[in-house]
Amino acid sequence: MPARGPDRPPAAQAGSGTLPVLLILLMALALMQLYSQRALIFEQRAVANQVRAAWAAEAAEAGLAWTLAQLNRSGSVDAACLPLAAHPAGGSSLRERLLGTEPDTGALSIATTDAACVRDGHWRCSCPTTGAASLAASADALNHPAFSVRLQDGPPGTAPNGLMRLVVTGCSHLGQGCGGSAAADARAEIRALLAPYGQLLRPPAAAITALGGVTVGPGVSLVNGDAGSGGLTVQSAAAIAIDPAGRLFGPPGRPAEATLVADDPSLGGDSDALWRRHFGAGAGSVRDLPTLHRIACPAGGCGATEVQAAIDAGHRSLWLEGDLRLATPVRWGDADRSLLLLVDGTAQWQGPLEIDALLVARSLAWQAGATGVARLRGALVSLGVVDLQGNAEIVRDRAVLDRLRHAAGAYAVVPGSWQDFVNR
Repeated sequence: MPARGPDRPPAAQAGSGTLPVLLILLMALALMQLYSQRALIFEQRAVANQVRAAWAAEAAEAGLAWTLAQLNRSGSVDAACLPLAAHPAGGSSLRERLLGTEPDTGALSIATTDAACVRDGHWRCSCPTTGAASLAASADALNHPAFSVRLQDGPPGTAPNGLMRLVVTGCSHLGQGCGGSAAADARAEIRALLAPYGQLLRPPAAAITALGGVTVGPGVSLVNGDAGSGGLTVQSAAAIAIDPAGRLFGPPGRPAEATLVADDPSLGGDSDALWRRHFGAGAGSVRDLPTLHRIACPAGGCGATEVQAAIDAGHRSLWLEGDLRLATPVRWGDADRSLLLLVDGTAQWQGPLEIDALLVARSLAWQAGATGVARLRGALVSLGVVDLQGNAEIVRDRAVLDRLRHAAGAYAVVPGSWQDFVNR
């Protein structure tokens, strides 16, 4: 057996410094990678901000379109701005909640009430009758864009013309300024001037305005005590026949005969000229206004049932496509909600009734009964003849007409008035 050599000492361990060096190199490479990708990280953050800003801007634009649609619709809504099938006591449209009329001047007045909506599968809205809108947040963790709307006075001196400013605030999710309480990541604001088209620009100056002849029988009373309007009881483009037993009441101290204007050349022209005189638009344009509730009358004409159903649904600006024939007592309109009745036909009434309205018809035949009083507060406008008989009373009521100044006009954005602001 060969002899065993002497034992060798163990070799020293090598490579212990390699690991720290590798770690340092890896850290350096990671830092270099982060440095090289700094633009991408910045862009990712910027894109996230832009996405939230886009949500807010789109919500604001949706709020603008939604507000115009609500202002230009007829009928009552509930606290969530959903249409009501019936008009409850105290019910109103969003337009009536946001807008009013100054009692002394008839100028547009704007309430401090606002409205808000949040996108939660669909637009869920809050439309209080008074105060600020308030919406509850959704239970999930998703983003739900929202918007709030409020109206402000327009430029100085434009209130009598109905001009106003709409301010819409859009949020990336339900938050402060949009009907919520939490802070919103991004907000956008749109401002635009709104102007009405087809509103009652010039209320009738007389209790009765007619393009054709006017016949007033015994027992009929015509009243206009407003000296500021001219104090006229009848203004006609043709002849006026007043029975000696008819009664005319003008401003204090004015003779009855002085309240009549016959063969008035200022009323000359076709019926469309009279529409433009009072509404600033022809009959066809007024008929197509979205704020008017149109009723298609049957062959025999509309009666109290059709009109009452529309009033019960909260409509107060009505266009009747056909004749209006009333033979039963009615009570339409009141001190707070006057009616605008536009009849594309003849209005024939019999018996007692009480109406607060501006009535426009192609012609008017009114035969009041022997008992009871047929009374209309507001004004009558006929595109043809007027024949009043029996115990009837027509009172030109300035308050009724002032309430109707801004009832029918459809609002649109004034070109060039759009402003948008984004706060990310």
